[in-house]
Amino acid sequence: LSFFQKETIQVIAQSVGITKLKDEIAQALALDVEYRVREIIQDASKCMKHAKRGVLTTDDISNALAMKNIEPLYGFKGQSSQPNRFRRVKQTKDLYFLEDVELDLKDCLEKPLPKIPIGPSIFTHWLAIQGIQPKIPQNPTIEETESERKKESKDKDQSKKVSSSHDPNVEFKPLVKHILSEELQMYFEKVTEAIKDTTNQKKELRKAVIESLATDSGINQLVPYFTQFIASEVTNNMRNLTLLYRLMEMTKALLVNPNIHIELYLHQIMPSILTCIVGKTLCENPYENHWGLRDFSANTIAYICRKFGSSYHTLQPRITKTLLHAFLDPKRSRATHYGAIVGITALGSHVTQLLLLEPPKNSNLKIFCNLLLPELVSSDMNTKHQAFMCYKALLTAPG
Repeated sequence: LSFFQKETIQVIAQSVGITKLKDEIAQALALDVEYRVREIIQDASKCMKHAKRGVLTTDDISNALAMKNIEPLYGFKGQSSQPNRFRRVKQTKDLYFLEDVELDLKDCLEKPLPKIPIGPSIFTHWLAIQGIQPKIPQNPTIEETESERKKESKDKDQSKKVSSSHDPNVEFKPLVKHILSEELQMYFEKVTEAIKDTTNQKKELRKAVIESLATDSGINQLVPYFTQFIASEVTNNMRNLTLLYRLMEMTKALLVNPNIHIELYLHQIMPSILTCIVGKTLCENPYENHWGLRDFSANTIAYICRKFGSSYHTLQPRITKTLLHAFLDPKRSRATHYGAIVGITALGSHVTQLLLLEPPKNSNLKIFCNLLLPELVSSDMNTKHQAFMCYKALLTAPG
């Protein structure tokens, strides 16, 4: 026989609106309910044993229901140490009630009043005062901060060990591939081929390529490839003056194109432009006109600052810092000094006044001129020519 009687099932069915439940159905449901209850109690017993307890609690039942993905039982827990007891209503067969504990009114009156609950409140404290964290209970201590840093460094070391343990022969492919159409691939090949051709055989083609780069609106996908091409070619052809000039023309064309977003790749092309300004040697023959390349690159830098300086506030200060460092370094070549001078001059009269002409009595310009004067009368023609070009650039610097 089932632990649950068919009458119990019929009473529960009546509570949910099922008034006529056959005895056979009630008996079958009683057997199924008993099986389910026993299964839940067995799982709850496992939770009890795992917690090293000898008494089964309602929490064990809730955990057993959760393990079977069954909605937990809702209700409340009593604070009394006495267990709940159900009593049968007299003169009835299947009606029960929960027996209430009898309370002595005298004991209730003599009990102290409960504490008033604390209301919601807000308080503030200083995280830091002028960069210094005050030592208050709300802020973490130095020991806690150090332990957190050690834990982070330990986690990083473990991640490095895991990454280094990979098989070096395993190839990691990118999650997203940048797919170019066949037309764009052909366009890229034609452009790079025309730029790398330093002869005059493709002069008209190169002119058309530069014009296309400056106006075409359909080359946005090729911009990262063009910037990578420029950076790579400048690095590998530091003494090919003709190719460097072509690359700077290509860079200027991309910069003036209003239809592409070149500002996203400024960090890739800026080192190449600065190299063409303050590079030590940009040609095989020192008598080649590398001065023109430096002038053109300096004007390109000035154009970048005018166009993107308002969006990137640190752009011009970083450029001026690089140029000033090259200008003040006495170990640099005069060609580098010339590039720094024309670069600073191209940034405007205010930058020139600030970096070269102040303070008037002991300005950077005056110090450099004192170093330059002996070279202007040198017997070496190359040294004299380089000094003269620097002197000429200094004369035009004040504007």
